[in-house]
Amino acid sequence: MGIAYDPTIPSTGGRPSAQYTDIQTNFASIQTLIDVNHVDFANTGYGKHTKVEYLQAVTPTAPTGTQSVSFPGNFAGTSYATQIGPFFQNASTTLLCGVNAFVRFNGNNGAVVSKYGVYTVSRSSSGVYVITWGTNAGAVVLPSANYAPIISLSGQTNFAVWYELTSVTAASMTISCFINNGSKAASDPSTVSILIVGA
Repeated sequence: MGIAYDPTIPSTGGRPSAQYTDIQTNFASIQTLIDVNHVDFANTGYGKHTKVEYLQAVTPTAPTGTQSVSFPGNFAGTSYATQIGPFFQNASTTLLCGVNAFVRFNGNNGAVVSKYGVYTVSRSSSGVYVITWGTNAGAVVLPSANYAPIISLSGQTNFAVWYELTSVTAASMTISCFINNGSKAASDPSTVSILIVGA
């Protein structure tokens, strides 16, 4: 249900004295609309937002040049396919709350638990995983390989599990995990979590 507002008031040739009730209704509706997410006219800080509310996830028109847009959108993943998050998009990339991409997966087989911006995860051998985004459908496009991966490993009780970044490109990255027991033996952590920022 909407609010009362008549865009034809005041009408051409109409007298304000005859239409003042409708004019007041329009002004009252404008204030009602503004007060939903803004500081009221009469209060200090008028014109500023008190909050930002969204009705539903949207897919905006892609910005060009120096344009940008903030919007609510769905992000894909086994656990989060129906969730909505805040996005920022410009002509070169789309960010989720300042995060380019994230993924959490099972280290034993590479099965994705949750993700955003990641296309695939593959376990090529023991402890070695290739994470792909690039230009694939549903994946974030990173403008360069100058991003910062934040990686967390878990699952080994007797030895610390370490990793090396063996390949980093704008389209994918490869990590190799091993046990720090003196032999640098390849090992599958039970869970791998990766957060990508920057680029």
